[in-house]
Amino acid sequence: MSEITLPVINGATILSLGGGLLNKAPFDELNKVLNTLNMVLHDLKAVVAALAVVGQLPPPPLVQAIAILQGIVDGPLGHIVSYIEKQFDTFVKNLTLYAEHTKIMVSMGISSKTKAANESLKAFGSICGEIAADIQLIKDLVAALTDLSPDKVLAILRKLLPIVEKIFHITIAEQQVQDNMMTVLVELQQARSYAEHINNPVLQPIFSLVGTQSLKDLLNGAIDQNIRNLGFVPPSVASKLTHII
Repeated sequence: MSEITLPVINGATILSLGGGLLNKAPFDELNKVLNTLNMVLHDLKAVVAALAVVGQLPPPPLVQAIAILQGIVDGPLGHIVSYIEKQFDTFVKNLTLYAEHTKIMVSMGISSKTKAANESLKAFGSICGEIAADIQLIKDLVAALTDLSPDKVLAILRKLLPIVEKIFHITIAEQQVQDNMMTVLVELQQARSYAEHINNPVLQPIFSLVGTQSLKDLLNGAIDQNIRNLGFVPPSVASKLTHII
């Protein structure tokens, strides 16, 4: 029996795939909803234009319906679609970020592998099914827009808006989680960089010969601040934390 030769897949190949191998059903469904709402908005504006031709003002419910619908399309729903599209496009990067952050949190004793796994929805809930039920509610409501009666449109939009805003807040929270993870990793890298610079054999004699005490205090303080802010001293840094004398 011949051996099976597995293909070589390097990092560049994976990155080039982007979201090509991912299930994008939620994004596709939201895009359909957005397209439908844009068509409804177009039709409502056409009604207003037709009334203007014959010299009639549009009824207030029609004006209100257009304003609310425009706000949904341009605001939360447009943001949600853009955000989820970005999530798929940057999936490999975000997954790597999440894995590295999780490793650090576990090493600090702040988290555990089980807890980190359970909290994954905080970073990837929008593309992992957390909003699937809400998307279905949105689809059902939009499907009910079978005519352009301003009163009926308004009634549906008033039900639609809180659901869209709920998903909007989920995506905002996810982005904040990712930003926080990146901040931790950046601070960790800064802490490592400070420690490595202080111990650089080329820089040491310069610090010793021309560095004032104020400079030494500033550098030592920078190391302390960056590392203490993390709440722990990484093993890779600990061995290098010999302050300038």
